[in-house]
This record gives sequence, structure tokens and C-alpha cells, in this order.
Amino acid sequence: MSPARPSDYVPESPGSSDNEAPPVLAQRPKRNSRPLVWMRDYVDGEALLSHSGDARETSVPCSAQEALLDKDWKSAMKKEYESLVENDVWTLATLPPGRKAIGGRWHCCLKYGSTVEVTRDKARYVAKGYSQVHGRDYDETYSPTVRLSTIRVLLAVAAQAECRVRQMDVKTEFLNADIEEEVFLHQPDGFEKFDEFGNVLHCKLKKALYGLKQAGRNWYLMIAEFLKSQGFVTSKNDHCLFVKTCGKSSVYVAMWVDDLIYFSLYLSVLNDFEAQLESALTISEKTDLHWILGMCVEFGDQNQISLSQEQNIVNLLERFGIEGC
Repeated sequence: MSPARPSDYVPESPGSSDNEAPPVLAQRPKRNSRPLVWMRDYVDGEALLSHSGDARETSVPCSAQEALLDKDWKSAMKKEYESLVENDVWTLATLPPGRKAIGGRWHCCLKYGSTVEVTRDKARYVAKGYSQVHGRDYDETYSPTVRLSTIRVLLAVAAQAECRVRQMDVKTEFLNADIEEEVFLHQPDGFEKFDEFGNVLHCKLKKALYGLKQAGRNWYLMIAEFLKSQGFVTSKNDHCLFVKTCGKSSVYVAMWVDDLIYFSLYLSVLNDFEAQLESALTISEKTDLHWILGMCVEFGDQNQISLSQEQNIVNLLERFGIEGC
């Protein structure tokens, strides 16, 4: 009878010894990884920021504190603040108990001309509309804009009628529209005011400030009501196209937010329309149409009107570093 074996006994395989190396397991063959086809043109954010073509964007401050340290940006912020005060956008008041004010932020950007040269620094104080509460701070928000097909048809009609198309830019367009809801906003950074006890005050809005969910709608309703009071009729196919018949001629006005595109067969009719609009709103720019929705508009001989996005394509190629392709 053989002796009992311990519980941890492991039998040795034939031919095994303590000095023999363990067997090597066969490895699976590796495949050569290839980048996904649909991600060949993908560029991450760090690559874009480090690209030399975006060097001009680095001059834009990332925060209000950074902008206030630069005299040029601080001057632009001061102009914007004075414009808000001049347009009577808000009144300073104490925040009522139980109410929460929505935030605001400074948005800084560079304004470019038709050839993408920097024309000026632009600072704008906008409300953080994402913090608004439906039913208390806003209700309806829908605001239409003119269709691109409508603009193309208008330019075709203008070319056939041998008309010069004009463009008008309304200054601080949203600030011309009143606001119905009671909305409280934090004061702009760098321009805070306090009461006699040292408590910070809040802005009780009277006008539709940029960033509010209802700002675009309020502006559209205001400008549409004004145009209708001047005899214009809204198109049934596009609610941002307004037409007014003046004897044998008509005035066509297309609206894209604050940009008004208009033309008529007679110059006197255009002058009357411009005078009516300037009497009610502040106009920052009034020229022949050269740039609209990222498209360059050129008027050639023989009543030709051409649209070009060449500059946008060049900027896109420079952005991804393939301008020499």
C-alpha cells in the first residue's frame, strides 16, 4: 500500500526537470493599423491653435479680466457699455428676494472688411440665455431669417431690371426692441455700480439684450411692424421679404437679422426709404451690396451680378494648412 500524497502534490510531466525553461506560447500576428478614412481631414483644437494661420485669433482676449488689461480692448468695452447706457437698455435695481439674476459675459472679436483685413476691435456684452427659465424669463423664441434662395432671386431680378442693390446695417439692432418679461442681469465686469450700503446692484432689462432667447424674435417683430406701418407687405413665401409698391416702381427689402438688402428701379424711391428708416433707427453702414452671408457680391458690365466665396475658401485652406495644394 503506497503512502498518502500531500494535498498540494502536482505530478511531473514526462521529461520535465527543474532546469528546463517553460514553453513559449505562440503569439497572434499583429495587423498594421491604418487611420480611418472619414478622419483623414480631422484636426484637433490644439493643432488649430498652434497653426500659424490662426495667429490673428490669438490677439482676442479669452476673458474679461484679460481684456481689461489691454487699453484697446478696454476702450472697445467702454464704447459698448456707453452704448448700452445711451440706449436705456436697463435700470439698476436691487434684486428682489427669491429672484435669481442671469449671468452675462463680454464677447470680444475682430471685425474684418471685405478683403478680410482687420478694421476694428469689437466688444459686446451678451446675456447667458441658457440660464433663462421658460415661463418666467421668456416665452416665444422663434425668429425667421431670409432664405438664401430668396436672395438669389432678388439679385436675378435686380440684374434684369438694371438696379443697384443697396445694403444697410442697423446699429445695435436688438437694443431697439422692448422686452415684456421681467429679467434681471448681472452687471458687466469692470463697470459695476453699488448702492449706498455697498451692495452690488443688478440690471433690470428694458430692451432685448444680445444673448437672450427672445432677443431675435423681439427685433423681428419690431422691424416688421415698422415696415408695415410704412406701407410694406410681407411676402407669403418668405416672411423676411417685404415689398412696397410706389406707383410704377416697387421697393424690395430682404432682412437677415440686422442686415437689410434692398433695391428699387428709381433712386428717389430708395432715398425716401432710407430717410424713413434713418428717422427711426441708427444706421451704422449704408453702401452698395458687396458682402452678404459669407459671399462676395460683384457687379460687372452688362448688368451682371456674380457671387463668390473665394475668400472663405482661402481662409479654410489656410486654417488647415493646405493653401498650397
